[in-house]
Amino acid sequence: MRGYTKYLAEVGSLDVQVSKVLSLTSKKKNINPQQSIVPGQESKYGADGYFNFQKQSQALGLILGAIRTTRQIQVFTVVFNTYDWLYEALDNEVNGVMEKIFDEEDGSISRPSKALQRLHVLKRTLGFIEQHIPLNTSDIIRGNILKHFTKVSSGMIGEDIKIESKSNAVIQKIGKFYWDVITKQNIEFSPIHLKFSSRLVHGKRPKGEPMAEDYTAHSELKALCSIVGPFGVKALHSVFLSNLGNYISEMKSVVTRNNVYLGQLDFVDLASWWGNVVKIVGSNEFLQLGISVGRALQFLSMLKNAQRSVQDDGIPFVSKVVHLVMRRIESDGKIKAGKQLCNVLIDSGIEDPHYNLGIKNVFKKVFNTSMVLSHFPKMFACLFLSDVWKQTRFIPQTEGFNTGVESVITTIQTVIPALCETEQKSLELLKDFVVLSAHTLLHMNSKVEAKDRDMRDYHIPSMMVFMSKFMETCKGMSMHVLEECLPFTLMRTKIIEIYERVKDETVETKMG
Repeated sequence: MRGYTKYLAEVGSLDVQVSKVLSLTSKKKNINPQQSIVPGQESKYGADGYFNFQKQSQALGLILGAIRTTRQIQVFTVVFNTYDWLYEALDNEVNGVMEKIFDEEDGSISRPSKALQRLHVLKRTLGFIEQHIPLNTSDIIRGNILKHFTKVSSGMIGEDIKIESKSNAVIQKIGKFYWDVITKQNIEFSPIHLKFSSRLVHGKRPKGEPMAEDYTAHSELKALCSIVGPFGVKALHSVFLSNLGNYISEMKSVVTRNNVYLGQLDFVDLASWWGNVVKIVGSNEFLQLGISVGRALQFLSMLKNAQRSVQDDGIPFVSKVVHLVMRRIESDGKIKAGKQLCNVLIDSGIEDPHYNLGIKNVFKKVFNTSMVLSHFPKMFACLFLSDVWKQTRFIPQTEGFNTGVESVITTIQTVIPALCETEQKSLELLKDFVVLSAHTLLHMNSKVEAKDRDMRDYHIPSMMVFMSKFMETCKGMSMHVLEECLPFTLMRTKIIEIYERVKDETVETKMG
């Protein structure tokens, strides 16, 4: 049957072959497709292109009509069911389209919004076929989406992640692409627009590289979630968590090297405490790892937000209902989150580190001792002395930092709750980080005011903004915890310095 169809396509035009098919299945003879009227010049479509489209549409309708009237074709002793043949042919065609739905001609990955347009065109074409022949084309679309976008998923979030390293599944390729995009050095996160963006090189876009904002904007991630569905989101989640394992292991090795000094950070006297802080090694490496992990977690958070928007568009208020149920569970305190509950949260786009078993399992495999867990927030509090902070400046226009250290806030607020069994324990560790950070900043500020040469390159106001933003987004902890250790007037004065400097620079630019 397939060879016969191919032969028909080669020996003549589509409308001529339709007439030949209908001449065999109908009593009417000399049936020719009705010629379309070429639209006038005022039409937004080109005359030739529109005519060809109408011609193909009419020819397709005639072919489908022939299949509808001829349910079976017998060739010698073999009987072909035309409906089954058409369903198989459509399934194979859709399979090929879905494999290349994200492919561009130059071999790059297309934007999700463009891929979604292709999917809509495919759905409209299958809908046209379904109008003529009673075939369930929705099953064809659904089956191929599950086939291509769940191949690398571990199935249930919380189970051991099993990724096919050599898999050529579409979702595997998408996951690797997004991981490469957000781990580049020239990427920065915009807290205002909630997307990643690529820094311009001499005011121009870098050639040959995808721009992060073209793929991580909310509208693009929403289009991605509309295509891959909840199972695809879980698969992307698994791909990212598998890549995070190496970063977490390297962070643990840095903490292990500093176990002695981190264990002696109890504030006995200023000299001994500061001496242990200065002895911390690997702070630059640890901070860069924290930034990379934070960016990955920020992307997963953005992906969940997009998934929540897609769910609300399909079933309004479903995510709010799930969120209310979660609040009831948290207030009860007797219900423990299982895999089914975590699956519901992922599908609904609800984000809570305490109930994300996927993140919990990845981090607990690395931070498997209580000593490492208690030293983890202390290590972050000592990072203000790293060389990265010498170059860090807060940018009021974007509400971000030029070195991307705002991603560390996400790392701390996600990893620590995920590692703790109870919310109370996580709050204790987060408070340890806040207290030690406040003591470090106060001591560094006193050295800066004393004109200490070792502190001249550090920008204390940017560090104050960092701590302020940490407290704004820290769940379960209010600002007074920081104000007990770091005077509010000092922090407010330092933050005002930043905006006054930006104001002066703006005036000088206008005058120049």
